[in-house]
Amino acid sequence: MEHHPADDAIRKQHAQRDAMRQKYARLFSSEDGKSVLAELMGQYHVFSPTLQPGQPPETVHFNEGARSVVLFIIGECQRAGMSAEELIEYAQLARREQIEPLRHYSQV
Repeated sequence: MEHHPADDAIRKQHAQRDAMRQKYARLFSSEDGKSVLAELMGQYHVFSPTLQPGQPPETVHFNEGARSVVLFIIGECQRAGMSAEELIEYAQLARREQIEPLRHYSQV
């Protein structure tokens, strides 16, 4: 089998991508990272529709863009080996944190 320099470049790109994914996983596996990811999930429409009645299209596009970034982070963490159970834990935390402020404001 003939060796091509392009093969080395592709292997290097894959190694760099894998290394970056491991950084995502380490970051978002920490206690602070869990809290940040949970907030991002709750704040940026991972669990809620990005389209609300009466919103201008620009707002929907912005919300979808923000949601897309959070979904990218989640995907990188999964590809790095974070378990579905860990991500479900973050999702539950995000939902609790999203609901708690609503309760606070409804009591005011």
